[in-house]
Amino acid sequence: MTISQLTATATTTATFVRGPGEAAVDLTLVLPRHGSPSALSYVVERMCEALYAQCISFEMVAAVSDAETGTGRWIGFLDVAEGAEIDAYGVIELLHQARERAAA
Repeated sequence: MTISQLTATATTTATFVRGPGEAAVDLTLVLPRHGSPSALSYVVERMCEALYAQCISFEMVAAVSDAETGTGRWIGFLDVAEGAEIDAYGVIELLHQARERAAA
């Protein structure tokens, strides 16, 4: 399994792990639930806007437990600090880079 650790900004870290590749979605985003609900809501909204604009099929898992697993071709883990500004298109660029590395 290939793991690409990629850093978008000092406060936003995205890790992309190659999924099983049999899913109907391109990307599963796993967002740990900590901090304020408004911070999580903001990140979800920004990521949805950017992913829709790039025509990337996705699913989001906002609460992580041992019973939940992502099913996308790629699984992204976002851990965003409270009050951090997220560059949604920067995160998507990291997905494109991970895809290119996997294809090489």
